[in-house]
Amino acid sequence: MPRLIENWLNSLCHMLPGLARAIVKSDGNDRLIAQWPDDSILKPDLISVANTLGCDSATEVKVLPLADSNDSQVYIATTLEQNKLKIGIAVFEFKAPQSQIDILQQLISWGKDWLNQMLILSREKSGKGSQQLLEFIEDIIQIQKIDELGATVVNRLAQLRQFDRVALVLVKNQQSSVKALSNVSEFDERNESISLIKQVADYCIEHEQPVVFPNSKGEDAEEIKKLAVFEERERIFAVPLLAHGHVVGVVSCEYTRNPADWSLGFAQVKLIARILAPLFHDRIAQAFSVKEHLWHKYKGNLEKWYKLRWLGIFGIATIIIALIFIPVRHRVVADAQLEGRIQRAIVAPEDGYLLKAHSRAGELIKKGDVVVELDNRELLLEEQRWLGQKNEYQRLYSKELIALNQTQMQIYKAQLSQAEAQLQLLQQKLKRTKISAPIDGVIIQGDLSRAIGGPVEKGQVLFEMAPKDEFRLVIEVVENDIGFISKNQSGELRLASMPNIVIAFNVEAVSPIYRESEKGLVYRIEAAIERGQYDLRPGMKGVAKIDVGKRSVIDNLFHDLANWFKLRWWSVTG
Repeated sequence: MPRLIENWLNSLCHMLPGLARAIVKSDGNDRLIAQWPDDSILKPDLISVANTLGCDSATEVKVLPLADSNDSQVYIATTLEQNKLKIGIAVFEFKAPQSQIDILQQLISWGKDWLNQMLILSREKSGKGSQQLLEFIEDIIQIQKIDELGATVVNRLAQLRQFDRVALVLVKNQQSSVKALSNVSEFDERNESISLIKQVADYCIEHEQPVVFPNSKGEDAEEIKKLAVFEERERIFAVPLLAHGHVVGVVSCEYTRNPADWSLGFAQVKLIARILAPLFHDRIAQAFSVKEHLWHKYKGNLEKWYKLRWLGIFGIATIIIALIFIPVRHRVVADAQLEGRIQRAIVAPEDGYLLKAHSRAGELIKKGDVVVELDNRELLLEEQRWLGQKNEYQRLYSKELIALNQTQMQIYKAQLSQAEAQLQLLQQKLKRTKISAPIDGVIIQGDLSRAIGGPVEKGQVLFEMAPKDEFRLVIEVVENDIGFISKNQSGELRLASMPNIVIAFNVEAVSPIYRESEKGLVYRIEAAIERGQYDLRPGMKGVAKIDVGKRSVIDNLFHDLANWFKLRWWSVTG
């Protein structure tokens, strides 16, 4: 039992605000059972207070004012009992304002009740189960945040008695809500199962007593019966958390298969509920005290602001007038992309197979540079065949020329001309197997590095090129803003690749061409960018802002909303 009292005192002292020291001494002598903190030097004044205050009354308080401080030195002494027999006297020394004495007494009173339940539990024959339950209570007593406390309670309780599900329902502002479920971090309160748990808890709160399914008297509550049928549970019980005369919450436990020792689990849950109820009541009260603390902290500032309300009203009115009447620059913001002013396509001149690709998208090339080579082996073989034919026709023609055979001469001469024509055609095709760049510039599209050996068709686009230093800016303006855009307007461009550089441009053309996009209809606007020492590439994207005049700040911010409202109003009123 001394070890149990030491653990109890250590846990309780961590919950008491402003606590300086605490002891537990035996009743009838000055032998110490426990003290907090463990390394503190015991002073006779605590034992003296225990002897004078704690002998004849369950709880007594002694207050000593401290000089130059709003706090007081407060001693609270209380007797510890087991089966109505005194087992010791506990004394707590605080430095706290007198307004907190009632709260401190409530916490100590709850601590006594908790110790009493632990002493009862320690006498059970269930050995290991009792020790686990004691460790469970000692662990949760340290948790301050109510969300963490709720999650720990349901998970540890489910593990302790092997429940299939444990739920915690708390009451706040006379409204109950499911706070935590065992082994579940998130849940939807609109779920039917959660709704049924809340109904069982509301029944328990209304009657302020446990509810069990199935009831030995055969009078099962309708709410708990619905939950049992929905979840296919053989045993359910819900226990209210009663603190200071009202219910602060409910713990419900469910078994899918009814165990033989369910009554022991029910008894332990009721015991734990008696300990948890004041704890959750305290945590909820602390949550409310935080709000009150914030209110008192900022109350003085709010009062000062209230006294200066007319100055604030004048300032707000001035700002509103400025927003309505002072014009500011109005700019249309749109996505933009660079394109080459002239774009040329490199196409395959003949059907064939790709032999080499010397370039790819993004590379700078000069006019005449070979960018692609097609396989010419078949053409070379064909050239050799026709060259042999030509030589043969030349020999036969010479033979007939010597024999002065005019008829055969004319035949071989024609065949010789045909062979020469075929050779010229093959030589032209061989030249076209090496495809060259038509202009100086940069390849903006095309990569054949993975298509080596693959077939290409006549007219197939292999690359697209654009001059390196000749660009046009394409701006895509949404439908709502296209009415503000006109030719010769100026603007500024920032590219994603160089966001620190502002590039000026002028609108050259407002095209009627449009396309569908995520923003709706967008129209194509072409602009000329300012020449400068920029390392630009076709395809670069950015954001363009076009100056379209001046408007008030209010109009600038809400013109889209105003236009939408006008259109809807016109469509409704006809």
